[in-house]
Amino acid sequence: MGTRVFIFVRSIFALIGLFAMAWTAHAQVLIIYGAASNPAYAQDVVTELQAANLNLGPITIYNAGGSNPVPSLATLQQYQAVLAFSDSGGFSDPVGLGNNLAAYVNGGGGVVEAVFANGSIPITGAWESGGYSPFNPGNQSEDTPLTLGTILEPNSPILAGVTSFSGGTSSYYSTGSLTSNAVVVADWSNGVPLIVLSPGFDGRIVSLNFYPPSSNARSDFWDATTDGGLILANSLDFVAVPEPSTWTLLGLGAMLLGIRYRRRLLRRPV
Repeated sequence: MGTRVFIFVRSIFALIGLFAMAWTAHAQVLIIYGAASNPAYAQDVVTELQAANLNLGPITIYNAGGSNPVPSLATLQQYQAVLAFSDSGGFSDPVGLGNNLAAYVNGGGGVVEAVFANGSIPITGAWESGGYSPFNPGNQSEDTPLTLGTILEPNSPILAGVTSFSGGTSSYYSTGSLTSNAVVVADWSNGVPLIVLSPGFDGRIVSLNFYPPSSNARSDFWDATTDGGLILANSLDFVAVPEPSTWTLLGLGAMLLGIRYRRRLLRRPV
């Protein structure tokens, strides 16, 4: 009897180990950048994400500006997390992108949106009409250097390890109002929402109310000596979902454990 209990407990711990592996697996990230120029800005975001040294896997840049098509739903589904931001020129097809991102989230995908895609150069289509963004359509503003202000959700994993953040001399942000279901994690020092969640969907959505490239790309962007890269990386890690192959492995492990336990029950003497 003691041996059977030991084997069963060992099997349970093995399954728990598989779950732990699933949640610490390296997430493949897609950065969707909508702009007619400045591709170096997106590369700077990659550099900052890699410097954060989290469990993020390969990072792919997708230029959805100019005459380039936006990524299809099938393309989005190859990734565990998506970051979308825009600049002058915007996305080539903001409606199509919004429809595809909404369908991606409906399937459990995780999205992080940022300036200017959450404001003056927005993602539209179903993303906007379905309230996926926690920001209602609005304009953008900039201020003298803003910093991390009031933290409303101090235990949020998005703020793990974050000690400081400065938006730089431009400190761009969206002025749009929040939707009714929005959850503010932290504010800017001027009281404007900085990190906002949009709960209630099958996948996770985070809106970062700052422009992702750092001062290493342009001197007036967020201060690269502060924790903007960590906020970006934490956000992507927060929204990421395990790869389908990982879920298959977990399901198979759970099924085999159940069969094994059932057989042991059937062998017991009546």
